[in-house]
Amino acid sequence: MVINTCAFIRPAVEESIEEILEACKKKEGGRVEKVFVVGCLVERYGERELKRVLPEVDGFYGVIKEPKKAALKLIGPSEGEERVVTTYPFAYVKIGEGCSRRCSFCLIPRIRGRARSRRIGEIVREVEGFSEEVKEVILVAQDTSYFGRDTGESLSDLIKALGRVGRYRWLRVLYIHPSGVDERLVEAFFENDRAVPYFDIPMQHSSDKILSLMKRGYRRRHLERVYRLLRESFPDGVLRTTVMVGFPGEGKREFEELLSFLRDHPFEYLGAFPYYDEEGASSRKLKGKVGKKAKEKRLEAVYDMQYEITYRLLKRFVGRRLPVLFEGDFGRFYGQAPEIDGVVRASGRVGEIREVEVKGVDGYDLIA
Repeated sequence: MVINTCAFIRPAVEESIEEILEACKKKEGGRVEKVFVVGCLVERYGERELKRVLPEVDGFYGVIKEPKKAALKLIGPSEGEERVVTTYPFAYVKIGEGCSRRCSFCLIPRIRGRARSRRIGEIVREVEGFSEEVKEVILVAQDTSYFGRDTGESLSDLIKALGRVGRYRWLRVLYIHPSGVDERLVEAFFENDRAVPYFDIPMQHSSDKILSLMKRGYRRRHLERVYRLLRESFPDGVLRTTVMVGFPGEGKREFEELLSFLRDHPFEYLGAFPYYDEEGASSRKLKGKVGKKAKEKRLEAVYDMQYEITYRLLKRFVGRRLPVLFEGDFGRFYGQAPEIDGVVRASGRVGEIREVEVKGVDGYDLIA
């Protein structure tokens, strides 16, 4: 067994270790011959430390961060290699590795290294190689909006290029930093008619004070412009964001600023998580730490409000016909990314895209 780990925040570390221990139990029981651990956990804590606490593991492999030719090849398949897809009917396509931003709470640059992009031609070849069973291509990176800044290309160029190749039906882009949303990106979505109007834009917060402490590189006014641009350009578009509660310095006033922004600028889907004081993050030195109970209450308040917002925004689809990509006993319309958003409750053949009539909303799901 190969365990590919995450170590971004404490719960991810804990989950990774739980999976490793579960695999080691299978090894002890004779169901698994060897266990290997790869990825961010190894990079963050080091092979020597992990060998000490997890001696049952047969090998540890971290993340190659240096922007050498060999490292870049690890982002995607090398020329002549076949890309194996295990997520039919969709496929994730990694367009870059690492991050060059310096958000005060984030360990990704330290774990994954600075941002480096694949070339558009290489990505195009990968997508062209997909079988017709891949109906949806999903572009991912630690920060997709940074794509091409190191190579003279851009995310807009990539989206346009992918509109002319491949047999897939939907193109989805995840993890777009708010500073990367502009008119050029909007134009690229219009030019590629397979690019779905779904925008995953993790804003983290809306208080200027907290955004400054987070070192996000933008202010509330910019978030308002981005929101207005996307809503006006894509009236039927679906927006998703991620927010953090309990960041050092977040008092009642700053938290209310966040809630008011989400009320005034509602997103169809939202993920929220509490701030974790991670070792190695510069935010650990900040004053004004928020207690665990306060974080839990704020997290609950965000989700309680968001539940109502999601229900209200999804109701506009009731009575309409929407194309749905089926994955068996459920499907997804263009406004739902796999594994993180709701689903459309209807049955169809895996990989089939078919129009359905929406009958109702249940929580984060559509009934059709």
